[in-house]
Amino acid sequence: LGGLEHARGKYSEGEPFARRSVEIRKLALGSNHPAVAADMAALAALLDGQGKFREAERLYHRALKIFERVYGPDHYEVAVNLNNLAVINQAKGNGFKAERLYKRALAIKEKIFGSDSLEAAVTMNNLAGLYKNQDKENEAAQLYHRSLSILLDKLEADHPDVIAVSENYALLSQAKTLPSIASLKSAI
Repeated sequence: LGGLEHARGKYSEGEPFARRSVEIRKLALGSNHPAVAADMAALAALLDGQGKFREAERLYHRALKIFERVYGPDHYEVAVNLNNLAVINQAKGNGFKAERLYKRALAIKEKIFGSDSLEAAVTMNNLAGLYKNQDKENEAAQLYHRSLSILLDKLEADHPDVIAVSENYALLSQAKTLPSIASLKSAI
């Protein structure tokens, strides 16, 4: 039920369900089981949505340790948790750490799914957003361009991910002379 409430944007309503799920799984499977880690990460997402970054970060770190121990350092769940930790660090103003986490998450996703995968494109967009906030316009533009090219190749133009990256790229383009979104779409 916590996941359903997260999907509905009702983070505080989902929190008690997610907490209970973590406790039940711990009792049934032990504290170091990957299913417990998945529930911890789900709870962390609900806490993150409420701005409870300290506890969310602690849970993401705990889940990350379990996933790395069970699956190894190059698993999808590791990449997801790294990305989520990067988002929290970016929100806290720790850009250096966020960049390192995004880059590691991106490297894992590219290794697993390929450099032109949808999964990699989403992380590229996140890293580009960090660069934009750090006034690293060239780096941001390159990643937005790359992400948007991948998304336009694989998704319809009205897909929410395409729209989000298009808007991000357009906002950056207003401040800088970059190829327009229309020219990107026609090139693909």
